[in-house]
Amino acid sequence: MSYSTAVRSSNAVSDSTAVSYSTAVSDSTAVSYSTAVSYSYGLVKCEAVKRAIFCAGIECQKNVIFNTSVSEERFEKVYWKIRSFGYFPKFDNFYELKGNKEWWSIAFPELMTVDTKTAWSKMPTDMREYIQSLPEYDEAIFKIITEGENE
Repeated sequence: MSYSTAVRSSNAVSDSTAVSYSTAVSDSTAVSYSTAVSYSYGLVKCEAVKRAIFCAGIECQKNVIFNTSVSEERFEKVYWKIRSFGYFPKFDNFYELKGNKEWWSIAFPELMTVDTKTAWSKMPTDMREYIQSLPEYDEAIFKIITEGENE
């Protein structure tokens, strides 16, 4: 694991944030229960995907938003807009414990995980509104990812 933050029970994770129960994840944010994911945001139970945003249960796909194939240009526009909000879900209380201290000074026995719904609950309203305004938006997929439905 290198250059990653808030990673739990995962293997081979690089330059990623808020990753849980996943393997071989690179340059991605908010990925859970997935394998071989790269350059993606908000995935659940996906395998061998690259450049995916808010997808659930897909495999071997590239340039996908809410399980819908899109052009590379469309993917880039949405991906960087979502990343511009600077938000990622927190699947544990790491940041609350850390505060302004160095990571090694944390009382690790106090580290606790949180459920999916809690982890995504602090998404900024303007980000949520942007995501829900996307023509690719799918309410059922959004709930699976942000509320943990069907986990």
